[in-house]
Amino acid sequence: MKEEIGVQYIDCNFWVGKRSTPTVYDVHDLHESTGILKNLCIAGAFATHIASLEYSPSVGNEWILETCAASEFPLYPVWTLLPGFTGEFPGAEKLRQLLAEKNIRLVRMYPARQNHHFCLSDWCCGALFEVLQELKIPLMLDAGQLEWSELEAFLRSHRGLNVILSALTYRDDRCLYPLMETFDQLYLETSGIHGFLAIEALTARFGASRLVFGSNAPWCDAGSAYAVVALADISESQRAQIASQNILRLTGCL
Repeated sequence: MKEEIGVQYIDCNFWVGKRSTPTVYDVHDLHESTGILKNLCIAGAFATHIASLEYSPSVGNEWILETCAASEFPLYPVWTLLPGFTGEFPGAEKLRQLLAEKNIRLVRMYPARQNHHFCLSDWCCGALFEVLQELKIPLMLDAGQLEWSELEAFLRSHRGLNVILSALTYRDDRCLYPLMETFDQLYLETSGIHGFLAIEALTARFGASRLVFGSNAPWCDAGSAYAVVALADISESQRAQIASQNILRLTGCL
């Protein structure tokens, strides 16, 4: 596929590293995985190291800095955060310094019991969220990390924090739509939005400004994620917003 004239794509959900339980379809080589993006005319990607999810956020965050610095393809580091009370991760004040120093413009959290097992309530993560709001850094959350009622309470408590919801499925609409109507700081990453005319329906209902392009590559096919946006029946200005303008605006890179 060739890039539409005037439309630049920036992937907000790209992974590097080797999963602990790889499949035969996984692409581990960085040159090969970024080459797939390059062949699709994707201009750059916000990248997370898989070790920050499956092993240690601190280690994975350090590795993603090294990977992005060494990559010939434009990669922008995404950090995975933990509350700092146990000493395994920096506290809020130190984290503020590191995020600014390393120019981290997008972060993730994995609070579910099967992942990093912590609570997003203010008694656990309130100081951390204050840092993100102060630095205007959006938070990416996978939909399965929280129950819908927990996500609603979190969004209600942190209206100044932009949240990008990823790992969506076609069955999420009945919960997504009321949340999107209520919380204008909620954005949707597109790699899981595969339903028939789903991009068109979301754009018509909430506007193109609420969607951000992501591929979840190399665990998922980048070409499929690209095609869903590139071939959607929307205007070119709406496509450009989804493809890169929204994520660049949210991360302060525009």
